[in-house]
Amino acid sequence: MISLIVPTRGRPKQVKCLMESLFKFTEDLNDLQVVLACDIDEMELANKYVAEYLPRVNFVAHVGEFVPNKSSKVNRVYDFVTGDIIGVLNDDMVCRTRGWDKIVKEHAAKYPDGIYLIYGKDGRFNDLAVYQFTSRKLPDSVGYIWHPMLAHIYMDNWNHEMFKEIGRLEYVPELFFEHMHYAMGKAIIDDTYKLCTPSDTISDTTQFHQMVDIRHKNAETLKNLIKEGTQNAS
Repeated sequence: MISLIVPTRGRPKQVKCLMESLFKFTEDLNDLQVVLACDIDEMELANKYVAEYLPRVNFVAHVGEFVPNKSSKVNRVYDFVTGDIIGVLNDDMVCRTRGWDKIVKEHAAKYPDGIYLIYGKDGRFNDLAVYQFTSRKLPDSVGYIWHPMLAHIYMDNWNHEMFKEIGRLEYVPELFFEHMHYAMGKAIIDDTYKLCTPSDTISDTTQFHQMVDIRHKNAETLKNLIKEGTQNAS
């Protein structure tokens, strides 16, 4: 099963666009779970999401204390994830690839040890894993899906660089989840975008570069799991 984690705040229209695109392009909805990471002050909205989408797909809208940290929102819903494959999408994305789930499963199957990061095009940063598919091995081994010290940006860069370092980063060009971002003229700047202030950008940028030794250490942990899997298979 694929479990998609979607951190969201104040964007029912965008969530609807994403969900409808998943309903349209997913080959096997019975093998898909969607987990929305919501905030406690949006309980009513979360309940509406459940009422609308749960009848159509395995769906969870988890509410937690509001924190202006996307990584924390993603990590805290891991306990509700049931799939072996974990995907993380932004709430302002729309699926454009028919049978995307089959494609992801086929590529994930190439890594029986579960150590991989798969991504595709987003229409903005096609050379960066803005959305990501990995396995439960990532949080189970290093303790996070997105590094909790990165609140708004660079969490995707972190995983991208970590899996690139161990040779388990895979770009799949036929995958396309379009990022309907204001920087591309596809949306207006809303309150959710504004949560990332200029000072937050500076802070995350600084953290990303200062924690490079931690990333290397986490990469080494993943590399050791690959070695163990190879030894056990021989």
